[in-house]
Amino acid sequence: HQVKIRGYRIELGEIENRLLAHELVKEAVVVAREDASGDKQLCAYYVADEAVEIGELRTHLAATLPEYMVPTFFVQLEQMPLTSNGKLDRKALPAPDITMGAGRMYVAPGSEVEAKLVEIWEGVLGVGPIGVEDHFFELGGTSLSAIRLLARLSQELDFNITLKDLVQSQTISALATTGTGKSEVESIFVDLSRSKQRPLFCLPPVGGFSITYQAMAEHMESKISVYAADYIADEDRVMKYSDAILTVNGGSEPIILMGYSAGGNLAFEIVQELERRDQFVSDLILIDSEWQSKASGLWGWRRFAEKRVMQELGYGDGGIDISAQMQESVRDYLDYIGSLVNTGTINANIHLITSGELSHRDRIRRGKTWRAATTSQYNEYQGFGGHFQMFNLPYATRNFELLKTLLSFATLCKK
Repeated sequence: HQVKIRGYRIELGEIENRLLAHELVKEAVVVAREDASGDKQLCAYYVADEAVEIGELRTHLAATLPEYMVPTFFVQLEQMPLTSNGKLDRKALPAPDITMGAGRMYVAPGSEVEAKLVEIWEGVLGVGPIGVEDHFFELGGTSLSAIRLLARLSQELDFNITLKDLVQSQTISALATTGTGKSEVESIFVDLSRSKQRPLFCLPPVGGFSITYQAMAEHMESKISVYAADYIADEDRVMKYSDAILTVNGGSEPIILMGYSAGGNLAFEIVQELERRDQFVSDLILIDSEWQSKASGLWGWRRFAEKRVMQELGYGDGGIDISAQMQESVRDYLDYIGSLVNTGTINANIHLITSGELSHRDRIRRGKTWRAATTSQYNEYQGFGGHFQMFNLPYATRNFELLKTLLSFATLCKK
């Protein structure tokens, strides 16, 4: 049986077979369950002769399966429920206990702030009870639920935090400290992979959020560390991004940058700055970015772009709300990219992945401009889906696989 979750096509039988390979597991079944917000989560049910720790099963599966195939919840049963015909009764499988699914001991909130955060988390994720040491993404959090969460934090607690803060904190106990006492983040880039591999620095599309790359980071299967940044609404943003990249990279490796849409144009400016500092940038990967040969900050374009980006974020018309801070970030990014003009060349290799819906004529035109922007190699690939859908269902998995292949065969990934 095959399901799609967060852009990934998953064979449930493959997960079941890996569970059955554990010496204590006698029976196993994996299903996709919808939470209160409509998001699907993997839940594993298993029968064993003795109690098996959830952490042990997570480690067992993670040794051979990518992170996105490791179930969010695990439920140990004395026996599988059966129908009168002796077949598995999937409808009778019990709803998972979230504290068991997380594989952590439940820790109750210790302050009014933590108690309110628990209430908001449970409302957004549609599960409970949630402890203050449970991790947001292990509980089934997604990029959209993260945006919902930050909107409610802003509205109900006046918490001025970013998606990057959430990715770095992940628990209520850590977030409570961030929201009440942290004025700025320690680093502009956040490691979404936490794999301690060679870094890939990713600049966001006009939505302006680092979490755009969360699913991609999971798909990379710890082959490379995906460092992503939110949009910086400062005039010296290129300098700040460059400083942060050098801090993370430490000068030990050639630098790799990637940008989706407008993020590619911003990344090109950063590469130029790094090369002015005599830093070696080996490769720039562009996800359907278009060379900015002239300012496009016309009111009509600006209005259309803002409306489209807000729609993609699910804002308004019955969709999710986003905080005023997020809306302002989107508008500032649109102003910046609308006034940006890319000029000059870089020494880094350029890899352009175009959307699947780009016309042949536009693909030739776009390729011609980016080819002229590098003194080194230029490579072009046709991706899948429209411009706004490349990291969404049903195209995300194929585009992530294309990126993985690009990174695997390019010399930039060799240590």
